[in-house]
Order: sequence, then structure tokens, then C-alpha cells
Amino acid sequence: TLTANTVDSGSSRDEMSSSASDNDLVFVTSYTDFDKLAHGPRGTEGKHSIHVYRFHPSDGSMCLLNIEGETHDVINPAFSRFHPRLNVVYTCSEDIEKNGQIFAYSIGPDGELTKIGQVDA
Repeated sequence: TLTANTVDSGSSRDEMSSSASDNDLVFVTSYTDFDKLAHGPRGTEGKHSIHVYRFHPSDGSMCLLNIEGETHDVINPAFSRFHPRLNVVYTCSEDIEKNGQIFAYSIGPDGELTKIGQVDA
């Protein structure tokens, strides 16, 4: 799980921190194919790879904004990192049969994700 704030295209990261409570997004990734992992996780495979939520600090609730990542495209996203200045998130997949992939997504203000790149890990 990864939490970040979205930034309006005209805002700097410093400006954003003062109003961060209204813009916190939580980025949750799920393993989608246990057979393609080198380890044996517990639980159930995810039906989708990526979920984006808005976090409401006033009551601790989260609201689902977006579900992304078809299981045949984004297999087993293992970890994710936000770009320090841009509205971009990178996620790296795990697969023992093929090279893992690094996916880059731009993040819209309402949690929508647009894939902007993909390379071998």
C-alpha cells in the first residue's frame, strides 16, 4: 500500500503539502497469479492488480476511486513508488516465467490512472 498526494499541474510539491489532507490517495496492489511467484503467499489472488482509494483523515475511511490492471497485463505488482515531483506512480511486477515489468502511470485528480510507459525490469 502506498499513499501520496495528487498535485495540480500548476502546483509545486510544497504548495500541495498544506492541503494534503483533502488529496491523499492510497495505491493498493494485489498479487494476481500465485503460480508465477517464487514464494507462496497466503490469501486469495486479486481479481485486479491496482486499486486507488481516497483517504479521509477526518474519520479514517477510504473511498474506492479506480480499479486498474487487468490480470493478464499487470501480473503480480510487487511494489510501487511515486515520483517525488510529478503525478506519476511506478509499479514493478513479479513473474518467474517472464521478465518482470515496470509500469508508469500518470495519476489524475480523481485517482484515474493512464499508462504512460512499460519496460522490462
